[in-house]
Amino acid sequence: MNCTYHPDKEAAGVCSSCGRPFCRACMVESAGKSYCRPCAATAIGQNRQGASDMAVGAIILSAASIGLCGFTAIPGMILGFIELGRIKRGESPEAGRGMAKAAAIIGVVMTALMMLAILATVIITIIGIVIAMLTAGS
Repeated sequence: MNCTYHPDKEAAGVCSSCGRPFCRACMVESAGKSYCRPCAATAIGQNRQGASDMAVGAIILSAASIGLCGFTAIPGMILGFIELGRIKRGESPEAGRGMAKAAAIIGVVMTALMMLAILATVIITIIGIVIAMLTAGS
C-alpha cells in the first residue's frame, strides 16, 4: 500500500479519520492515533473553534494599513497568503479562511494604492523639475 499523496513511497499507516494510507511525512500523530494533515485540523482540531492567531494578526495588520498610509499592508498581505496556504493544507482551522482572505485582499489593494501614490509623487516631482528648468532659462 502506497501513500495517497506520494505514490512512490510506502504507506506508514492509515488515517484514523478518513482511512486513507499515508507515508510518515504526511502523518500527524496525537494521543496514539495517526491522522493525515487534512483530517488533523478537524480531528485533532488544534482545539480551536475560531480563527488562528496568524489569521487574526493578518487582518489587523491589513486593516491598520488603511490608517497608516499602507505601511502595514505588505506584512498583512504576506501573513494572509501564508495562512490561506496553511488552511488549505489542514494545518490551521478553517474558521480563519475569511479573515485570511480579507487580509490578503486588503493588503494587495493597499500595496497597489501605495505604489500608485509613490509613482504619482515621482511623476509630479519630475514635471516640477522640468518646469523649473524651462522657466529658469527664460
